[in-house]
Amino acid sequence: MLYWTIPINKILVIVVASYMKIVFSNDLLDVTIPIAFKKTLSIMVKRQVIVKMLNALLEKRKHEEIVRCDITRVTEETPSPKSDSYLDLLCTQWKGKDTIILLTINPEFGYVERVYEYALNTYAKPVTYMTPSVVSIVFTDRIVFPYKKRMVTRDVKEDGKEYDFNFSFTFVEMTKMNKDMKTEQWRHWTPLQRWCFFVKNAYRLKAENVDKMFLNLRLGEIFHKGQINYWNTEEQQEYFRDLEKNTEKREMEKWMAEQARSRERGAIVKNMVTYGCTWPFIAKVTGLSDLEITKYCDQDTKLPESELVRSGKLDGPNVEKNIMLTSPDRSFKGNRYKG
Repeated sequence: MLYWTIPINKILVIVVASYMKIVFSNDLLDVTIPIAFKKTLSIMVKRQVIVKMLNALLEKRKHEEIVRCDITRVTEETPSPKSDSYLDLLCTQWKGKDTIILLTINPEFGYVERVYEYALNTYAKPVTYMTPSVVSIVFTDRIVFPYKKRMVTRDVKEDGKEYDFNFSFTFVEMTKMNKDMKTEQWRHWTPLQRWCFFVKNAYRLKAENVDKMFLNLRLGEIFHKGQINYWNTEEQQEYFRDLEKNTEKREMEKWMAEQARSRERGAIVKNMVTYGCTWPFIAKVTGLSDLEITKYCDQDTKLPESELVRSGKLDGPNVEKNIMLTSPDRSFKGNRYKG
């Protein structure tokens, strides 16, 4: 008689991996988690579904539409400390023009300065692209342009007078998304609204609802297959750890939001700073912009994220054009993006 002996730790790994595959096969992932963002969009690149999304986000005209995308690394420079939070794409437009697109989810403060460096390194390399352009698409929960009601702000770019290259930003402020939007009303949405809604609420959606929102794309099937085939055990474990943190964070933010609504905002901001809350968290909970937060704080209060405000670089009515867009490099002094 033969006896098979399997170590206990291997049994546990098999059980955990099987459980994760069951969960992945039945639920859509939370795309706002960096590793899920990169994995999900990578699957969309493999199936070329990402083309539809990019054309919608950039509102491309028919003769300017992107027809193909590939994952690439033009330079060795990392535009974000956490590599899972961004995806670097080389896209080909209908007329053969190449565009480098950097997709990012909830970047850390100072991301725009790193994109400056990224674009400079990109154009300094002897690449074969023909008149390329660098486009940065940022999905963020932060309020970047407090004076603009529209969820998407684009074409914030260099004037091209002092530099021979051209690159632009497209910010998708997910906090400005209409809270009344429901999946049952998808027929009345624009392609842009559908994709933004998907990125923010994928973990709340069922596969059949996703398929209804994006006709003929079979996104539900794509994600189910991708979630099983393109994830290893370590990545799945990392995802569930981040998911647990996100769940706790959302519960805390919900509670703090209720407190913020019932009490004077200025007192809430000061208390949150006293207890060591980060700037992005304060901005998201209170709904305040950079300038408004610093007004509520004392002069001695140290908020690293609001350094630009105290330095005077964000003063004036054009704060929405200047916010976060000043490079630390002296060579960029006085040069701002134009919206």
